[in-house]
Amino acid sequence: LYYYFKDKDALVYELMGYSMERIGELFHKHLDYDRDFLTNLHGIKLVYEEMATDYPHIIRFSTYIQTRSIPNDVIERKESQRKELMEEVVRIVEKGKREGYVCPELDSRILVISILSSVITIIMINVMLKKDIDQFKRDLEDLYVFWMQAYVKKPKPEQE
Repeated sequence: LYYYFKDKDALVYELMGYSMERIGELFHKHLDYDRDFLTNLHGIKLVYEEMATDYPHIIRFSTYIQTRSIPNDVIERKESQRKELMEEVVRIVEKGKREGYVCPELDSRILVISILSSVITIIMINVMLKKDIDQFKRDLEDLYVFWMQAYVKKPKPEQE
């Protein structure tokens, strides 16, 4: 390893970059501001479902990195990407408010945090602790149903 990387920090930095690129690709594949809000909400589920299926090592690495002391440049890189993705999802929630799907009184940023943190929790339980991808997918589906029941309302038909 040290033939390619000068030290452990350099390796972690590169792994973080690789991980964030894959996560970014999945977000851009499944989320698009121009799509309907409900399609994008389902897209959040698909991001994590695909990650668990195709990139379980990224999930494990990302969880590992959350619980370790890591260099500041890795933290800055991760935080920059996290903010960018977070802003994209907040924009989608704001659009959902305008489309009548999301209660306008809800704080969009806090709503996004609650959605993403609930995904992180089931990742911790099912992927890191039990290493059970199938249970993770079932819990993710249940979580998606919960989001639809708790946060999404049917828009009223437009008045003519």
